[in-house]
Amino acid sequence: MKKQIFHDATTGILIGLILSIIFSFIFSPSNYAPLSPNSLIGQFMIQQQVHGALVLLYCSIIWAAIGVLFSFGSRLFAKDWSLLRATVTHFFLMLLGFVPLAILAGWFPLRWTSPSSNSSQNLQSSISSSGRFFIKENQRRLPTSTNYWLRRNNTTETHSQD
Repeated sequence: MKKQIFHDATTGILIGLILSIIFSFIFSPSNYAPLSPNSLIGQFMIQQQVHGALVLLYCSIIWAAIGVLFSFGSRLFAKDWSLLRATVTHFFLMLLGFVPLAILAGWFPLRWTSPSSNSSQNLQSSISSSGRFFIKENQRRLPTSTNYWLRRNNTTETHSQD
């Protein structure tokens, strides 16, 4: 049992490390960042001036926990349960286990409001055009070819904002 948990944690760390290297190379080719500096956790780490080795250790622990969670979730279907029970249990396990881990890993943003004033009209307009709001908010972080594509498509559409 301990050997299997160690194997699952090691697999999670390996997959997380490979993916972080790929995404870091795509979005920040000048330096390696195992965690997005734009995430809430990344901003906290930057503000507290946490050493890079400790950030990598933190990410490795999160990746190990994700590996163990996914392995445990796959074992639910090997039990002598009905398909419905295994699927519902797997869904809630992933919802209650993976979502908090993904937030701690900096994969899911915790920003739910508009960066402008808190008036209900601005909030309503940001909700009604959430795709456009998200694109405009994150456009400066996208690669150049994506920015070109967005500018080209945005000039053909007209949107009025209050």
